[in-house]
Parts: sequence; structure tokens; C-alpha cells
Amino acid sequence: MVKRLMIPAVCLFLLTAFWLPAQAQAQPHTQARQLTVEPDRTRLYEGEVLTLTVKGSMEIDINLGNLFDFDMSSLPKPDIEKVEPDFEILAQNQQYSIRTVNSQMVGEITWTYQLAPKTTGELTIPALTFKDAVSEPVTVEVVDGSPPDQAAPGRDSFIELSADKDEVYVQEQLILTVRLFFRGNLIRGELSEPTHPHVIIESLGRQQEFSRYRDGVRYRVVERRYAIFPQRPGTLKLPPVRFEGQARDASGSLRFLRDSEELFEVPVKDVPAQFSGDTWLPATGLSLEESGLPPSLEVATGENITREIRLTAAGLPGEALPPLPDTVPDGLRSYPEEPERQTETTPAGLTSSLKQSVALVPVEAGQMTLPAIRIYWWDTEADRERVAVIPEKN
Repeated sequence: MVKRLMIPAVCLFLLTAFWLPAQAQAQPHTQARQLTVEPDRTRLYEGEVLTLTVKGSMEIDINLGNLFDFDMSSLPKPDIEKVEPDFEILAQNQQYSIRTVNSQMVGEITWTYQLAPKTTGELTIPALTFKDAVSEPVTVEVVDGSPPDQAAPGRDSFIELSADKDEVYVQEQLILTVRLFFRGNLIRGELSEPTHPHVIIESLGRQQEFSRYRDGVRYRVVERRYAIFPQRPGTLKLPPVRFEGQARDASGSLRFLRDSEELFEVPVKDVPAQFSGDTWLPATGLSLEESGLPPSLEVATGENITREIRLTAAGLPGEALPPLPDTVPDGLRSYPEEPERQTETTPAGLTSSLKQSVALVPVEAGQMTLPAIRIYWWDTEADRERVAVIPEKN
């Protein structure tokens, strides 16, 4: 008996809470069909975030039968996606209130959007639609640069890009360093990776995190390093590296962080005409080593020996290393194994190796000569051709 009497009492109390305040301020029914759009400002600088407030209303059917099952979050929303050609929607939330107008329940809804401009100039927030209500278009001006009272080092976040060389040869390694500076307690963040359709890009290990002062301001720093290998001569122009995130400042306020930075254009030189090798190998160092042959170089007929040749290069991926010559003299049979390629990543760049193991079996007696092995490469530090050699063996 007690439970059956309690539920109607609660329902009656809630309906009364909705009904009584509304009776004192009932307004004409036409107000339920308005849609207003209000930006927090109509002029902002690139990298800043615009707060857009949208207010609308609609009739709601609430009764004793659905009072406890009614879900306000399932109500329709304005077509905010119309802004996406010019703005990126970073975040959104909504608030609801209920009143009565001419004995009809009306839900008043406020949507708040955080919008990031995608370009500069005059941008238009088009007319939005909610139910049968349409808002007025709003024009916003986005200005290049930073606010005059906000120097770059004093911003909440910014990106720095640097490269270890001003120019490179085609397929030569270029080290790109990306540093994200930010203040506050980072809640969410997304730092884009460098991309380019005609460039091979390798990440150089895990990102590093540390603190650094700039003009007396302490920042937290995220550092990432990449090895970049341009595949075409000309001018290398990477797309901007972008960051978007949210952080809380010392007062606990939530702030949106947004920034982008672009690397300077890097000239990419073609293979020099004086290079005489078959495979272009621009590196900071390259060496050839062998092992496995007996010191006396005397081998009995039918005896199996394994010769191992290793090519090591600094500043090249393993895939760039050429296959090693496998020529042997008559009277000597060779059984090469599958070559092994390895690439090691370090903060200084890539170091790669190619190991080739070959089983050699003499089938005739006499003196034989293993020909010399020569690998031509280009020393990018000295800007000249060099050759790594394993001398011939008798």
C-alpha cells in the first residue's frame, strides 16, 4: 500500500514544479518557434576558438506515464554541421529547461559549441534550422597573427619545428624535430604527424617530455623526432603540423588549445653527375666487412666454408641498401642465404645494415680468386663520392 501511494505523489510534485512557475509567466505560443545564434565575438585571431551559443525551443509531451522515462538528450538538434566548411567543431554541450506556454509544456534548449576557424578572412555561420525555426546568418572575421597583447612565448600553446640541414640531396636523411609547448594540465590533445606523398618518414623512437622556460614562462614540452627522406628533387614543402587539445589552467578553467606550424621550404638536389655508382647511396658513413674465411685462405676440395659480408650505412633505411655482388670463380660453388636487412632508430637518425651469408664449396683443386667488392656511396658531410672496398682474395 505504501509503495503504490508514493509514486503518484512524487509524479504530482514534479508536475507541479513544472506547472506553477510557468503559470506566473506564461507567454504567447509563438515564442516556441524561435532560433537564435550568438557568437561570443565577431572578430578573432587565427588559432583562437569561437564560442557559439544557439537557443531554441519546442513543445514536449510529458505526462505521468512517461515522466521518469523521458530523455531530454534524445531531443533533436540544430543542423550545426553546416558550419564545417569553414569551422571545425571541437566540443559541444547542451542545457535544458521546461516551462508551460498556454497549457503546453515547452522545452527551452541551449546548445554551446566551440568552433575553430579553418582559414582567415570573413567567414559566415549560415542560417541554422531547428524544427521549423531558422536563424539568421552571422559573419565572423578571422585575422592573421596573434592578439597584440599576447606575444608568442606567452601563449597557452605553440609549436616549434626545426631541421638539421638547410638543403639535402634526393633520398638523403633530414632530421625533423617537432616540439609542442603548452601550459596547464592537459586533459586531451592531438598532435598531427608530418606527411607528404613523395617523402618517406620514419619516427625516431618514443616522444620525449620535459619542461623548458621561454621568456620567464615555464612550459611543458613534448618532443618528437623524424627521419625524412625526400624521393624527388625540387623543393620540399611539408604540410603544417597541427595541435588541438584542452587543458585546465591554475584556476581550474577549461581552455581550448589550438596551433599549427610549418617548416621552411627545403631545397632537394638531384643526384650529382659525378656520382659513378649504380645505386645512389647518400649517407654520413658506410662500411663493408667480411668474416668466415680461414686466415690462410687454404681450403680442401669439397670443404664447406661460410663467408659473411656485412654492409652498414648511417643515414639510410635498410630497404635502400643494394644487394651485394655474388660473383665467384669457376671451380667454386656458392649457396647464398636470404639476405638480412635491419634498421635501427636512434635520436640521431637511422642506421641500417645488410648481412649476406654465402656457403662456398671448392669443387676443383687450384688457385682461385674471389673478386673485390666495391660499393660506391656519397658522403653527404664531405659532399663527395667515396667507395667501400673488400679486396680480392686468392
